Amino acid sequence: MTETGAQDSLVDLLERIQACRTGERISVGTLMERLGRATFGPALLLPALLAVMPIIGALPGVSIVMALIVLVFALQMLFGLQKPWLPRRLSTMTLPKSKLDAAIEAIKPWALRLERVLRPRWGFLTEPPLSWFGALVATCLALAMTIGALVPGGIVPPAIAMLILAVGLTVRDGLFIALSVASTLGMFGAGAWLFSSGTALGWLA
Repeated sequence: MTETGAQDSLVDLLERIQACRTGERISVGTLMERLGRATFGPALLLPALLAVMPIIGALPGVSIVMALIVLVFALQMLFGLQKPWLPRRLSTMTLPKSKLDAAIEAIKPWALRLERVLRPRWGFLTEPPLSWFGALVATCLALAMTIGALVPGGIVPPAIAMLILAVGLTVRDGLFIALSVASTLGMFGAGAWLFSSGTALGWLA
């Protein structure tokens, strides 16, 4: 799982999506084409971002589709594919362009602030053999997103951790990759403790 190719800023990626002129709706495949198919970072970034944005993620069926897209890409990373590929059944799903643009406008100020602290560092985390561990973490998060999408709000915690990982991969910032791994371990640890103590079962009862 080596990220190659030119690095784009987060705002550049968001504005590239906004520049799409497709009418009232836009397909997931078109969005991925606008982001480029060279690396997994932007490919994971978009669905994770949409999953945590209420204006998009709350639309019927969107959260589970975004989770499945992340899972497909994460498995491709895990098995060593060099470029992301999306099945036609998922790529033909469409989103309302107006809501997508509104979500991007809402996140752009935060992206600008985030870019002040992002920079290429700790590159060893993006190269083999440690990059495989990142792919494994991405797969675990993708599975958690897929299961969490079945529960209202359940997709948000793993999607945020995935978003941090995707940002790190996009700009090759190993610190953010490490933060994602730490948050993933903490999230799964907390979940294991809740189930072992019976707390989670009490909530579901």
